[in-house]
Amino acid sequence: MAREDWMARVDAARGADELIAVVRAYLEAWPQEEMATLPAHAWPHRPHSLADIVMDATKLGYEQWQHGVREGAALLAELAAFYSRAAVAAQRFQSSAG
Repeated sequence: MAREDWMARVDAARGADELIAVVRAYLEAWPQEEMATLPAHAWPHRPHSLADIVMDATKLGYEQWQHGVREGAALLAELAAFYSRAAVAAQRFQSSAG
């Protein structure tokens, strides 16, 4: 997966609905064989809100910390980095809404 392209799509999102759509598309783009290398409980749920994105970013950061350098660590780090970027965008949209 080209992480930079997905990060750019997160950065280009112009609102909550667009960000949620980008995150959903990102998850759908993951090949099954790559998903299989991740800890099963680490895979995020399909987001329905900005809060879902922020909660999964927190969960993935913790999973990455716990997982260490075992198999799938690089992909877990990629997933966590994407969600971290999306969580920052979610915070921006939440701040502008309230």
